[in-house]
Amino acid sequence: TASNIVTYLARGNVALSVIMTAASTLSAVVSMS
Repeated sequence: TASNIVTYLARGNVALSVIMTAASTLSAVVSMS
């Protein structure tokens, strides 16, 4: 159903944003050291 697709996309976006946040934080720490 449409709600399942929306939920799937939302979960994907959350996972992607978490990964991007972790990657940017890690790169900031590496560049400072």
